[in-house]
Amino acid sequence: MLCSRWTNYLKSKKQYILIIAYLLREWLEEHKLAKHTSAFYNYKNVRKNQLTRLYANTSVDIINASALIDNALTYDEVNGAYFDAINNVTPNAD
Repeated sequence: MLCSRWTNYLKSKKQYILIIAYLLREWLEEHKLAKHTSAFYNYKNVRKNQLTRLYANTSVDIINASALIDNALTYDEVNGAYFDAINNVTPNAD
């Protein structure tokens, strides 16, 4: 269910909210209350928008991270690309 990598990123309440959202989305898909294709596409866009909004003008390689997200085939791969890119980088004020 949760990838072990996430335990390294549980540093703020926002990260807890992201995990709850991930689990809820997973549950909705398993119970056929959400379509995987559109939900996955939207999730990728949310993550890429977060990179641009929160990590512009930081050391995060937004172009490379976005490309990895685009090529991801699973939620875990999307999360891995996102969290690897932002690891130890302070986001901009939102």
